[in-house]
Amino acid sequence: MIINNEILTALIHCNYKAYLKGLNSQSLKTDFENVIDELRNIKKQNYIDKNSIKQEFKGQLFKDKNHYEVNQIYIDTVFSKNKINIKVDGLYFDEKKMCLILISPLEKVTKLDKLTVALQSYFIQSEFKLKIDFVKIVFGCKFKEAKLKLSNFQKEISKIISLLRNLENAVNPP
Repeated sequence: MIINNEILTALIHCNYKAYLKGLNSQSLKTDFENVIDELRNIKKQNYIDKNSIKQEFKGQLFKDKNHYEVNQIYIDTVFSKNKINIKVDGLYFDEKKMCLILISPLEKVTKLDKLTVALQSYFIQSEFKLKIDFVKIVFGCKFKEAKLKLSNFQKEISKIISLLRNLENAVNPP
């Protein structure tokens, strides 16, 4: 099973949907999912404009941290290796660490937002051997930022990873 954003979101919501996505079962997105995706794209474009992010910092395939400028925000970076193919909304490096950024179209940070970026971080850390202690969620019309410590989500992440392992080995749907 290739771990991607769709499977991570499905895991948080519904075991059966995650199982089907893991089998590459094609399903139509709901109207709600389409609206949220459209709002996220609009919010992301507004964030790019607000922060004057250059086109060259958009849509890159992650190689290693030495290919990135310090104190620069990268948008739509794809982490692809072995069994993961995760696209993050934003990525930021300082001198020592990397920080993932999730851009939420909503006015409040939701549990889904927190768990999504925490799971993305978990898989990116394990596959690419990177250190991620904190993540940011950008939300609201004024682009407020919430900085989250990943260690606070360890228990929930462990439950979801265990569920994922069970789904990978499952013969019958949950």
